[in-house]
Amino acid sequence: MAKLVEVYRNDKQKLTRRQLPLVIDDNLTMVMDLNSMGFVYDTPTVRGKELDKFLDMYNSLTPSELRQAFEVEFKDIMSILGQTIPCVGCRRSVERLYEQLQKSGHPALEPLVISPNGNLTIKDDHFSWPHLVCTLLHGHSARLTQLVESQLRSKKSRRCILHSLDASRVRAPWKEVWDVMRPQCREEVLLIDAGALMSTLEGYLQKHRFCGDCRTKVLRAYWLLVEEPEPGREKGYVPSLYAGIKRCLPDKHIHLPPSTDYVTALVARVHPDIIGSGGERHAKTLEIAQGEVITCLGLCVYERLHRIQMRLKEEETTCQVLAAIAIDALSRKFQVSVEIKRGISKLELLYKELTKEELAKQQRKEQKKLKRKKRKERKAGADSKVDDAVESTCQLHNSLSLSETSLSCLEGIETPLTQDKAEKHNGTCCCEYAQDCGYSSGNNNASSSPSSPDGSEVACCDGFCNDEGVCNRVTNNSEKPTNGGGEERLKLSLEQMLEETTSSDEESFIPLEDVREFQSQVNITQKREELRRTLRQRFAQLCGNTTQL
Repeated sequence: MAKLVEVYRNDKQKLTRRQLPLVIDDNLTMVMDLNSMGFVYDTPTVRGKELDKFLDMYNSLTPSELRQAFEVEFKDIMSILGQTIPCVGCRRSVERLYEQLQKSGHPALEPLVISPNGNLTIKDDHFSWPHLVCTLLHGHSARLTQLVESQLRSKKSRRCILHSLDASRVRAPWKEVWDVMRPQCREEVLLIDAGALMSTLEGYLQKHRFCGDCRTKVLRAYWLLVEEPEPGREKGYVPSLYAGIKRCLPDKHIHLPPSTDYVTALVARVHPDIIGSGGERHAKTLEIAQGEVITCLGLCVYERLHRIQMRLKEEETTCQVLAAIAIDALSRKFQVSVEIKRGISKLELLYKELTKEELAKQQRKEQKKLKRKKRKERKAGADSKVDDAVESTCQLHNSLSLSETSLSCLEGIETPLTQDKAEKHNGTCCCEYAQDCGYSSGNNNASSSPSSPDGSEVACCDGFCNDEGVCNRVTNNSEKPTNGGGEERLKLSLEQMLEETTSSDEESFIPLEDVREFQSQVNITQKREELRRTLRQRFAQLCGNTTQL
C-alpha cells in the first residue's frame, strides 16, 4: 500500500519523484508516496538473450528515431485503455489522472513523463541506459493482463469493486491505513470540525430516536465541548470524558489525541453503530450525554479513516492501470518503429518461424520413414539369406538322404554265390521299404516304426533299383514269404533279378556286373555311418547359423 507522507496545503507545494496529491474531501488533501509500490520497475533487471535481442533492436534506431519511437499520443493511450480495461470507473479515473498530471507536471510515474502537449514519453537520461529501458518494457503485456484479471468485480456488472455500489459495504480494518500515515497526517485526520461533528450528531440522534429531553442534554454536551469557554461550571459535567481533547474555540474545531490506543477505544465504542445496530437510546444525565458526544467523535474519526482508505486504494489502482497502459503503449510504438526501420513486420517474422518449424517437422517425418524403410529392407535381406541357407541345407539333406537310401537298398542283399538256383516267384521290389534318415516322402503302411533321424521307411525310387521297371511291377505270387523281415524280401528280389537276366531255355547264372557291384558294397555299413555323421554335423551348423541371424 502507498504511504501518506504529509498534508497537501496548496498547489505551490513541490512534490518529489513518484508523489501525488490525494484528495480525501473538500477540507483534506494528503500527499501519496508511490515509491514502495513498484508500478514501473516491478521486475528484476533483464539479462542474457532477451537483453541482447532488445539491444539489437534499440541500436538499429538513431537517437532522433528513438525519441519518436518512445513518444505516444493521448488518443493511442485511450484506445488501448478502452480495449483492455472493462470497468468504466477505472477508465474515467485514468483519464482524470492523466489530465491532472498533464496540467500539474507532478513526477508521479517517473520515469514516465506526460508533457504539457499531452504526449507520453520517458525521461531523457533513460535513453543513455538501454538496459533500463529494456527492464521498463519487459513483460508489459503479461503485466497488463494480470492486472485486469486480478481486479475484484461486481457480480451484476463489469465494474470493479471500488467503482460499484458494493464499495460502501466494504469495511476494511482501519489500522491498515492508520499504519501507513505519518504523524502529521494522523493529526490532520483527528482534527474534527465543529460543523462535521454537528452533522454527525444530528444523524446519530435521529437514528436512535432520542426523546426531547435526552436530545436537549446531548446538544448541551456538544455545546460544552465546542463553544463553552468554562464547561466545568455546568452542573453534572464530567471533565474526564473530554480529557486530552484540545479545543480551538475561535476556529470551532477540536484536536483529538493522536494515539493509537485512544483511536482504538473510540472505534470500539462505535462498533455497534458500524455493524448496523440502531435501537432507541436515552441520555437521562449530562454524563451520558457527554458519552454520546464521544461516540459521535468516534463515528467522525472512523468515517474519515474509511474514506481515506477507499480513496487510497482507488488512486493506487488508477496509477497502476495508467502505468501499465503507458508502458504497453510505449512498447507497441517501439515495435512498430523497429519494423518500419527494418522493413519487415513482426507478423512476417512469425510466419518465417512457423514455416521453419513446419519444415523441420516434415524433415523429421521423412527421416523416420527412411529409417523404417531401411529397417524393413535389412530385415527382408536377412530373411532371404536365411531362406537361401535353409534351401541349400535342405538340398544337401535331400541329396544325402537319397544317397543313403540307395545304399540301404543294397544292404540286405545276401551273397548270390550261396544260392545255385532260386525258385521263381512274383513279388514287390526290394527297394520298396528303405530308410531316409528322418526325411520321409510319404506314409507307408508296411512300416511300424516312427520316422526318426536314424531310420524311417520311404518308397523307393526307380533310380535306386538295379533293373529298370522292376520295383513298380507287382505280380501274383502263390508262395508268400513267412518272414516279414528285409532279408527275405531282398532274397526274392535277387531271385527275381536273376530270373529276368536269364532265359527260360538256359541255366540260371549271376551276371558279372552284379557280382562286381556286390563286391563294391562290402563296406556299405561304414560308408553309411560316415554319411550320417556328415549329415548331423551340417544340420548342427545350419541350426547355429539360423540362431545367429
